[in-house]
Amino acid sequence: LIVNDVKTSCGCTAAMMSKQGEALKKGQNLELGPGESGEIKATFNTKGYSGQTRKTITVFSNDPDTPQAAMTMVVTVRQEIKVTPSPSVFFSGLLKDQQESKTVTVETATDKPLKITKVESDNPMFAAELKEMDAGKKYQVVVSTKPPLKEGSVAGKVTITTDNTKKPKVE
Repeated sequence: LIVNDVKTSCGCTAAMMSKQGEALKKGQNLELGPGESGEIKATFNTKGYSGQTRKTITVFSNDPDTPQAAMTMVVTVRQEIKVTPSPSVFFSGLLKDQQESKTVTVETATDKPLKITKVESDNPMFAAELKEMDAGKKYQVVVSTKPPLKEGSVAGKVTITTDNTKKPKVE
């Protein structure tokens, strides 16, 4: 059997072939004789993911019956801090002097208390205000535009600093 390639469903997943513990170089085929075995090792970068996620690894070989075989990796990414409805806030179609606000909820996703120590925007056209909803558990972050706004597309990052050692910052 000759395995000539492995492809992953997205850039957050990588797959590598090896034979007898030796990693094969990119572009090198995995050739297996009768009774031999090889290994495909997959890694998944969890940044930006939460909850259950499925990733596919497709194996290409010279097997006439199954030239492409798909393997599914199911990963459950445990959250420390949950941001809803989304960690991204978008404003569109605003006029130069228009002020608008959007709210996200930030809460602990574990049984540990959460304290938000600072909320700040890296762009002076956006303000971020913290409102405590349930002490040690749930907060609201209100992101508002601060006119006058520049014409065209404008981006900014709001950084939430927490006392959670595993997730000290949320962007």
